[in-house]
Amino acid sequence: MKTKLFFFLFSLIIYSQALSQSIKITNVSEKELCIGYSYTVDYEVQGTFNSDNVFVAQLSYDQFQTFKIVGSTKSTISGRINITIPKDGPYITGKHRLRVISSNPYVIGSDNGEDLMVLAPPPKTFSFEERSPLWVVKKKLRFRLSSGTEPYFKDAFWSFGEGASIETYKGLIAPVIEYYTTGEKTIKCSLKLPISCASETELEYKIKVYDCSIKIESGAYIDSITKTIEYSKDLKDKYSQVWIMPGAVLTIKDLVKDMTFLIETGGQLTLSTTGRNCFFYLKPGASLITGSAPRQSLFFLTPGSSYSGMPDSNFSTSGDCSQLYVNYQNAPIEGIRILEKLGYLNVDNNYTGSTISISPNPAGEYIEISGLNKGLQPLVSEQEIKIFNLLGECVLSVAQTFPSVDSGQTGMSDLLRIDVSGLPAGVYFVRLGDWVGRFLKI
Repeated sequence: MKTKLFFFLFSLIIYSQALSQSIKITNVSEKELCIGYSYTVDYEVQGTFNSDNVFVAQLSYDQFQTFKIVGSTKSTISGRINITIPKDGPYITGKHRLRVISSNPYVIGSDNGEDLMVLAPPPKTFSFEERSPLWVVKKKLRFRLSSGTEPYFKDAFWSFGEGASIETYKGLIAPVIEYYTTGEKTIKCSLKLPISCASETELEYKIKVYDCSIKIESGAYIDSITKTIEYSKDLKDKYSQVWIMPGAVLTIKDLVKDMTFLIETGGQLTLSTTGRNCFFYLKPGASLITGSAPRQSLFFLTPGSSYSGMPDSNFSTSGDCSQLYVNYQNAPIEGIRILEKLGYLNVDNNYTGSTISISPNPAGEYIEISGLNKGLQPLVSEQEIKIFNLLGECVLSVAQTFPSVDSGQTGMSDLLRIDVSGLPAGVYFVRLGDWVGRFLKI
């Protein structure tokens, strides 16, 4: 009987001690808590705590049904806890409360008594609505900061770079702009007047702007047949471009990134799976079919061309290509021959910007190539001049110039004469470096 009475009295003493112990928060260093930042919490205790006791700070947004431990200290008396708002949950941004509990004895303290705002970290970058680093001239776009920026900054100063319809702008919400020039553009945003979560910061984003033009160089050309490629990496290892001829149908089942396609009138390209950073140029009457839109890619669509596929927010199309400008000057001769033979290309008309010309055309005994030095210096030909027939065969290679003709304007030669008397009658192509011309031999 005495033993039972002893244990009852001992338990009563322990219980009464627990009732006399309490913990309350007296101060939080900031009312706005930023994710990833550190703060201090002052607490006050009453009663006695054991020597191995640990005070733990908890943060919650749902009345402590769930909580996150944000700091602790081993102590038996009132003091301060250094806390850090971690980047992982389970809390969300918005209103929260703090409380402190003890481990020995286990005591749950009251919360801090007022709401604390947990704010997301300030943005480290920005993007624009289509989220692609590729763009086209004269197409509208709007840059945007990360959501939730307004609590951090009161204003922003934008710089859109050369060729933009609006060069600079002040405001958190950027205006709609467009670019009139091509090339890499650097967009900067300086965020001003920050509040507690960050200091002043400057963000930067780069895009590339293209126009409705393409230069065909050492690309594979697909002639007027049907081909299927299982894995385009094998094709990409050899060619940076794929040139699809009229009537050709090309199917690629696994498209890798960084490929360029020019689809001529009447050509068709079908993609089963798609990569990213690809360029698709469609002439009128060309067709492109994709299982899903290649991410971060550009589509240049001319009137009369067709594109069908699953839409994706990470690609851009240009509906402003009323005409697609193609530079064939360094294209494979065989591909030019196919277009010429099918009547889709008049070579002379595709080099209207060039100062080089061939005369007489039609030619009999010789041809003269003019405009090579623009009258600025004597002509010194260090490149071979090659002449090809319609089969793509090189029929004449000129390593040295024939006697040239003085134009009479500069006292220097700017006409290169080549003897073609030994060539059969027909159509021929002349290549000198990156320049290609055509003449008719009679």
